[in-house]
Amino acid sequence: SLLALPDAWATHRAGSSHRSPWEREVQWWRGAMTYAALWYRPGEWGLALGAAVVRVVTLGVRRPSGVTGAVTAMVVGPWRDRRGDRRQ
Repeated sequence: SLLALPDAWATHRAGSSHRSPWEREVQWWRGAMTYAALWYRPGEWGLALGAAVVRVVTLGVRRPSGVTGAVTAMVVGPWRDRRGDRRQ
């Protein structure tokens, strides 16, 4: 379950430590998909995975050279987490 607090306890300055908005988004998706891989039921996981694949495609249009890294971060890594295969 989630808990919302009325006070800020962390502050991000200048959009975190990523060099670009593109990289920041890939890392956000990586975290969201890792969470989904570990906690979502099968049907929910399938929907999340579909959304991530669609987003990889749209991100790939913006930066074709980054597609491999985005697929690894947003789909392959979380898929391995879901399977319990944490070997790289």
